[in-house]
Amino acid sequence: MVFRIFSQLFESRWVQVGLSSLLAIGAVSGITLMQRQRLQQRHLTVLPAQEQDVQEALYIKSLKYLPPNGFGFNNLIADWGFLRMLQYVGDVPAREVAGYGAAPAFFELISQRDPRFVESYLFASGTLSYELGMPEESIKVLDRGLAALDPTQHKGAHTLWTLKAMDQLLLLGDAAGASESYRMGAEWAAQSPDPEWRKDAPILQRTSEFLKTDPDSTTVRFWAWATVFAQAAATGNVKTQERSRSELLKLGAVEGQDKDGLTMFQPPAPSPSPTATVSPTPSVNPSPPN
Repeated sequence: MVFRIFSQLFESRWVQVGLSSLLAIGAVSGITLMQRQRLQQRHLTVLPAQEQDVQEALYIKSLKYLPPNGFGFNNLIADWGFLRMLQYVGDVPAREVAGYGAAPAFFELISQRDPRFVESYLFASGTLSYELGMPEESIKVLDRGLAALDPTQHKGAHTLWTLKAMDQLLLLGDAAGASESYRMGAEWAAQSPDPEWRKDAPILQRTSEFLKTDPDSTTVRFWAWATVFAQAAATGNVKTQERSRSELLKLGAVEGQDKDGLTMFQPPAPSPSPTATVSPTPSVNPSPPN
């Protein structure tokens, strides 16, 4: 049963590294890569890393003095803050020295000025949860978006529930909370105006139900970490890729490459059935990725 459910999950666009669901943020991912190349090629790191952090903090603080309505330009303020955040996060040498101290303020600004900016939450979750180890801060930002989004109007709105569920399951150990978030994600996906997104509803519902019966499931944790790896690959987040890869290998996943040379993972082999007085249920091997 476990591996039959997983087979359906693995064959879905949610698990594989080349997830079609991540194509929705392809343009944003391209911006990230261009920003990183620009930083490397033009050596934009002029100030010491610590001074850059101070400068970014002052920049964000200055925007907080704008009125709540942003003179009618809140979307533009959020977009500009997002692009500046990409430069900040993309300056890898500086972040290795000074860390990501200004990142929470960036995402606070973006989510307050434009809480319906769906694509930005992928970066918020990846940076706050897996770079900074602040899943509670990530969930606070995600909750702000969930309060503002309408699943019947905003494509991909249900992905915020999925991001929240992964924070709860993988970093906070809250399987019950994750199950509820997956359930809500299924409800929102079913209401999506995009028929492709609606296909996620039964997958998320099964995941929610499965966590209720097996909260420590290796299968669901594999799927969740594989999704984190895919998201990190899409956004160019090498550090999070390394962490998720390590977690996948700890779970017993098998690393390989697909026909395009992209890193992919096969699920752990099923544990041997214990010797018991009752006949063990035969296990079903998961289908390999396409």
